[in-house]
Amino acid sequence: MIIDTANVYNVSMTKDEATQKSNLGRRLLVALLLLVFLVIIGILVWRYSLTYTFNDTAFVINGNRYSKQDVRKLIKYSESLGMPKEDAAKMFFEIIKRDTALAKSGFEIKKTDITTEIHKSYPKDKWSDGGVRWLARDSVNRQAIDTAGSIEANSGYLYLLYFSRYLLKGPDYIPTHYNDLNLIKKDQEYAKKQAESFINDLENGNKNSDEVLSIIKKDLRLTPSGVAGTNYSNRFKGEFLSEIDPSVQQAEPSNQAYYTNTTPIPQSVSDYLKDAKLKKGVNQIQIGKVLADATIANPKDKDYKDAYYFFIYADHASNGATVKNYQKNLRELPSRFVGV
Repeated sequence: MIIDTANVYNVSMTKDEATQKSNLGRRLLVALLLLVFLVIIGILVWRYSLTYTFNDTAFVINGNRYSKQDVRKLIKYSESLGMPKEDAAKMFFEIIKRDTALAKSGFEIKKTDITTEIHKSYPKDKWSDGGVRWLARDSVNRQAIDTAGSIEANSGYLYLLYFSRYLLKGPDYIPTHYNDLNLIKKDQEYAKKQAESFINDLENGNKNSDEVLSIIKKDLRLTPSGVAGTNYSNRFKGEFLSEIDPSVQQAEPSNQAYYTNTTPIPQSVSDYLKDAKLKKGVNQIQIGKVLADATIANPKDKDYKDAYYFFIYADHASNGATVKNYQKNLRELPSRFVGV
């Protein structure tokens, strides 16, 4: 009897392979079950952690969690004034949201302004209270938002360089060479050249703001009618020419205290400030119009002629773009109120 050893070997190998495959399958099943078990445990731990965290959370703003314990401390002063706990917590939720959006938008709030607001508006025994400090900070923040995009936030130096000596006339005044276009053109070229020169001096530190102001006011060729003392170039704040209070002058222009007089800035300048994005420092040369003939009873737009160049050196400048950025950041700020 002849035994087919090759066939026996093949049968044996087939059984071994089956056993190996069976063992591999069991190991894979065990690994899969273990993985599922670990995932379930992870989910349960995560849900418990989340539940525990939010049980102790009053609100979340921009990823920062504010605990109920901390918020309860903040709202104590407001509660003492009769505000319900939940309303007070919501108020601080909005206060901190505004502050976070302001910081993201580039607003800078001075600590001294917050301290001043605290001392002005709150009892002395509450000055160190955390909630009171937030309330004062919010008052300063709101004021910054209200004024940042307003023309009232603008202040600095307004330089007026007239070329109207032969352009303007009134009921009892007609200049020699009235409406001489060649002379008007020469004065206009001179005014433009002077404006460019002064801007260069300011940007390069060759002259300071007051020196430029003094030169312009003394140059009769840069006055409306060639008469001394009639160039109204001056410091300004908002829509009025202004002076600095000499009793509180500081080294830095941004710290100086302005008081406003009753002389409004020219209409062309006012229109420019309302529409322009004024920047801190020297701004570009603009052109202004005046009513050339003051004898006209009901002037039309065509009666207003180009009569002067002007430019502004701003130590404070409104920033409507920053306000819009703040509003966008506030809308998009990730936040969630839970409660106390």
